Amino acid sequence: MAQIQNKWNPRILFLGAILIDIASFYPLVKQYLMPHESPTVWMLVGWFMALLGPVFSMIFVEKILSKLVIKREQYKELYQKEKNILLILEESGASLENAILYLATFLMMIR
Repeated sequence: MAQIQNKWNPRILFLGAILIDIASFYPLVKQYLMPHESPTVWMLVGWFMALLGPVFSMIFVEKILSKLVIKREQYKELYQKEKNILLILEESGASLENAILYLATFLMMIR
């Protein structure tokens, strides 16, 4: 009998979680596109602070800017793998999508 090896790809779970997170913002977007009460200053401050979390994470923890700017040789030396911009963006995918969604929500609230 031949044995079947099932290998789980964590990338599927990660990208699926990002898609679900994006879909979870639909009710919030719907709420702010329909007539609603004006947000309070504290709501805006809270959303702005929430926006700072993923932005700081991308800059200081994931170091996305330095990864995108450094040369291929330096990248390979530092990270022991080839520089691939799509993979760099994927590694910061959760922070990127959160920053974009929080910024969009913040801008909808102040319009």
